[in-house]
Amino acid sequence: MAEVRQRKKEGTPSSGDLKKSDNSSKDEKGNNKDAVVGEGKLKSSGGTSPTTTAPAPNPETFLKKILRRIAVGFTLVGTFMAILLSNHFYVCLVVIAIQAVSFKEIVTVRYNQKEARTRKVPWFRTFNWYFLLVTFFYVYGLPLLEQFKLILPANIYHFLVHYHMWASFCLYVFGFCAFILTLKKGHYKYQFSQMAWTLMTLVIVVAQSSVWIHNIFDGLVWLLLPASLIVFNDVMAYFCGITLGRKLISRKFLALSPNKTWEGFIGAGLFTLLFGFWFAGFLSQYDWFICPKVDFNTSVQHCLHDPVFILRDYAVPPPIAAFLHSVLGGHWDSVQIRPFQLHALIFALFASIIAPFGGFFASGLKRAYGIKDFDNIFPGHGGMTDRMDCQMLMGLCVYVHLRTFIRTTWYTVPQLIGYIALLPRDQQIELQTKLVQLITNQH
Repeated sequence: MAEVRQRKKEGTPSSGDLKKSDNSSKDEKGNNKDAVVGEGKLKSSGGTSPTTTAPAPNPETFLKKILRRIAVGFTLVGTFMAILLSNHFYVCLVVIAIQAVSFKEIVTVRYNQKEARTRKVPWFRTFNWYFLLVTFFYVYGLPLLEQFKLILPANIYHFLVHYHMWASFCLYVFGFCAFILTLKKGHYKYQFSQMAWTLMTLVIVVAQSSVWIHNIFDGLVWLLLPASLIVFNDVMAYFCGITLGRKLISRKFLALSPNKTWEGFIGAGLFTLLFGFWFAGFLSQYDWFICPKVDFNTSVQHCLHDPVFILRDYAVPPPIAAFLHSVLGGHWDSVQIRPFQLHALIFALFASIIAPFGGFFASGLKRAYGIKDFDNIFPGHGGMTDRMDCQMLMGLCVYVHLRTFIRTTWYTVPQLIGYIALLPRDQQIELQTKLVQLITNQH
């Protein structure tokens, strides 16, 4: 005992201390803790370099990933084309289903957070879906009713159209009051933040893409062409990125999407312009795609073609004509193209420059909540929102462009007749008299 005390005073470690010191210098696996990491290699204090074990290779190779993405992509494209060739009504149902799935994916992002799992808020998921259904009823009620006006009895059709907005308002007020009544003390801030998230999702998913229904009935080409431009641009950006990425431009493209490159962005834009010009001319030859659908009883096999789909002669500027003559030969004083092909170039530019910001928005959202994809329903592609993030903005662009530069009248004759049918008899006669006077004065 005296010897131990003497050792402690002198600072000399005892045999027990030596064992503890020896054990403490090693971790649970017996490795030396004094090893120092330098320049990517482990070096022990004695200067020896132990051999490090290489990580096990990933069995899923890069080629397998590409093949899987291609297989799933072709399956999605084939399914989409089969639905397009079937019936306009089925296309509308698919659009509504896409919105519902996208809504579910985005609101689930908040539900998967730790705070949401620890709080017990009654009826909150129910309110999310309730407000989605109310929004569907308000947004799609009248457009779909117009398509059924020849199927429904006249009195029922007039009743539904007349009270549609009143019914939508009542449904909204009920949901609003019910939400207030379910507010729970200690959860106010959380409940209001969740409701704000729900309303934001409704604006982004439903309000922004609701115009797709109008584009469908204006002609399937106004849905197929822009959707194809987005898909083609995405594919070409991927392949241009993996082949030329950061070989010509080393500067990073965007912090939100570190895998995207300038080469992919620029290359995809050029290829999309060429594809859009060709594909617009190809689709313009088929009535099924370019003819509007007045209602579900009207056939689109044949129609009077809109001038935008008819070939026209365009004069070529002399310098360009001379250059084409020197390269290709022949005369290039004028060319025959469809005006729709020129509009397709505008759509292609939008799909290449502006629409990707929908994807950047989704990327920022995923980074904010620490997720890779919104879902995994499409292997190699993620969820529905991952596929549709750019499409929503693209559909809105086509709707605005169509009604601003192509079809400058907001109402068609069948739509006006439907509204006139809702007027009382005396107002219909008054309208007839004034319409005759208007036409007479114009001549």
